[in-house]
Amino acid sequence: MLEMLGAASCLQQLGPVRWFGGISGASFGGRCSPSSPSPLRWLHHPPSASLPHPLLQLRLQMWFLRDLLSCLVTLQVFQLGSADFRVVGPDRPLHATVGQDVVLPCHLSPRVDARRVEIRWIRQLSSETVHHYQNGEDQYVEQMKEYAGRTELVRDGLSGGRLDLRIIGLRPSDDGEYVCTVKDAASYGEAIVDLEVTGLI
Repeated sequence: MLEMLGAASCLQQLGPVRWFGGISGASFGGRCSPSSPSPLRWLHHPPSASLPHPLLQLRLQMWFLRDLLSCLVTLQVFQLGSADFRVVGPDRPLHATVGQDVVLPCHLSPRVDARRVEIRWIRQLSSETVHHYQNGEDQYVEQMKEYAGRTELVRDGLSGGRLDLRIIGLRPSDDGEYVCTVKDAASYGEAIVDLEVTGLI
């Protein structure tokens, strides 16, 4: 959706096409970046009915090609950063015993690279943070004290879209539902993982 909006924006700026000496020009007032005005407005309102001077015509053609290249690069950036995804968790509860380590599974669909997205595991009832990963690093400022030093994101699977969280040394209080949330500049998704801890005291 984002790349479609970007394409529409650029095409709207390009406007109707005029022809000068076999080279197409465009009647927009700037490149895809609105802060960079372009002399190509002359192509929409030429100073006279006759063709421009050959040197001026060549310069206008160069400006047009430069602005067109800038627009195409902008559209490519939109496409690279706007992949939609779903967050998928297990379809049944996980069972583990007090004292064990457990991995809460979760992944992106399609399995795109997750190393540059924001990943936050939270407790369902309290909405407090169990583990937070952002900008390629673990963030501990908002982590619940009960999980300090006991969680880690399984980094090996991030490039393949896996978002697995390992909890070390399960406690009775770890029983319950967890929410795996993922966010980037264009998309957001979440999935619930139900952990049932046996051997409760």
